[in-house]
Parts: sequence; C-alpha cells; structure tokens
Amino acid sequence: MNKLLHWLPRILAILLIGFFFLMTLDVFSMGNSWQQAALEFLMHNIPTLLLLISLIVAWKKPRFAGVIFVLFAVGTVVFYHTYRVAIVFMIVTGIPLLIGGLFLYEGKQSAGKKTH
Repeated sequence: MNKLLHWLPRILAILLIGFFFLMTLDVFSMGNSWQQAALEFLMHNIPTLLLLISLIVAWKKPRFAGVIFVLFAVGTVVFYHTYRVAIVFMIVTGIPLLIGGLFLYEGKQSAGKKTH
C-alpha cells in the first residue's frame, strides 16, 4: 500500500502534465507565424512547466508538491471558472486536487514515521 501511495500521485501528475502539454500543441495549427506560435506555445505551457517543476521537487518533498497542486486546482476554479462545466472541472481541477491531496497525505505519513 505504501508503494501505491508513493507512486500514484507521481504517475497521475505525469499523465496530467502530458495531457496539458498535448492540449497546448493546437497553437501550431492556428495559422500564425512560427514566431507567434512559439510564443503562444511558451505562454500556454507556463502552468505545465510549474507543475513539472513541482513534480520534480515532489520526489523529495511531497508536502511542497501537495500544496502546489492544491493551489493550482484552486487557481483553475478562480481564474478559469472550471465549475461551469462538470467534465472540465473533473479534469482540470479535480485531478490536480486529488494529486495534491495524495502528496499531502504522503508527506504526513512520512513525517509521522520520522517522529516515531
């Protein structure tokens, strides 16, 4: 069970980051110049890059990643109003919230082991 709790949030985060990255590739099909498309691609991937950085840090500090993923989920509700469409809410907000909760739980479990 501990291995599952260790790997599940990491695997879900990798899949979510890959999904977000895949969704940003549409900027290359909009007919803009390659410079404009590259700039839009970079702008669209800022949240994805932040999640990737937090995932890298999560390998040693799961609590930090948990906080970042929960804040990301809250940010999607506040800025993108994901609550308006159920499937968007479940994918864009629910999955990061689940990942953040799993990282926070893992951080709590590992902190509990250190004190005993």
